[in-house]
Amino acid sequence: MQVTLPASVATTQFTLGLAAVNCSVASYEVQQFDTTQNIGWYPLKSAVAQGFPGHAYQFRVRAHTAAGLVSAWSFASTTVAAGATFSQPFKGLYTLDDYGGIHADTSPPLSGTAYYAGWKIIRAGKARPGAIPQSGGILDGFGGLHPYGTPVTYSGTPYWRGWDVARDFAFLPDGTGGYVLDAFGGLHPFGVNGHAAPPAAQGAAYWPGWDIARKVVIFSDGTGGYVLDGYGGLHPFGVGRAAPPGATGGPYWPGAKLARDVVLVPGSHAGYVLDAFGGVHAFSGAKAIAAPAYWAGKDLARSLFLLSGSTLTAPAGYSLDAYGGVHPFGGAPTLTNYDYWPGNDVAHNLLGF
Repeated sequence: MQVTLPASVATTQFTLGLAAVNCSVASYEVQQFDTTQNIGWYPLKSAVAQGFPGHAYQFRVRAHTAAGLVSAWSFASTTVAAGATFSQPFKGLYTLDDYGGIHADTSPPLSGTAYYAGWKIIRAGKARPGAIPQSGGILDGFGGLHPYGTPVTYSGTPYWRGWDVARDFAFLPDGTGGYVLDAFGGLHPFGVNGHAAPPAAQGAAYWPGWDIARKVVIFSDGTGGYVLDGYGGLHPFGVGRAAPPGATGGPYWPGAKLARDVVLVPGSHAGYVLDAFGGVHAFSGAKAIAAPAYWAGKDLARSLFLLSGSTLTAPAGYSLDAYGGVHPFGGAPTLTNYDYWPGNDVAHNLLGF
């Protein structure tokens, strides 16, 4: 068994050279280790690998024969050049599962710090803006924020021990802090890596005792954001100032808790609401788009992700279904390397940038 790689590669996606010696191979087992972050070994689905610019990687490969024999591990290493060209229209895209697992979607592997096998207590995962390799947070139902990727510390976060009341969170655009959303619409500020927490949100909607708040997003100008309720209503709030005007033209399903996600078009206060069946609904002037996948009457849609290059007139990205399927729209490339759990409702949300 032989595996070959150049000493350095100039793109973030690259292919390992695999060759069997004197045997008939049924399959190869390929694993990746990030030497720079000291994490791994991560199994790969093929000989095509992904890496972060400036990171060194080791790989080990062994062959499985049709007769059931397994070769010894063969090793190779390479470094992704610091100025490497990104092979995808994102720096990294990941699926968070309901237990806290982070699964690379045609992206370099990352480590997590929160995993609760068999316990669906995870409520949200978000990438911290601007950090490569990615870092960010995973929110549990009690309000705990757990870092993933490169080390991150959080301060001032709320915590409701034994009470499943946390629903979502969002980072400020500079990544220095953010807000945790509770089930009733409360927004709780937190700081990141020693930074002070942002000021209290102003003008936010609040429904005491009613579990109706679902998602929170913050504008890329940092002036405020929206809270999404279960019926699709978008409620504005201000960051250190009065709440901005409300969204216009969005969906609303009174009495039907069909809203699943909300995303904003970069550089705007406009965006999209995802419904339970996969429908994508524009608001505040965003361009209308067709659902990339739709399951009429079936609650299978889970998350929506916009590429950072999206504009009001040219949005592109992916939707995520409950089984882990990633569905492109707006010219985003089809992904072939992601985890999929057919019939098993465990995919929670897409995260990255």
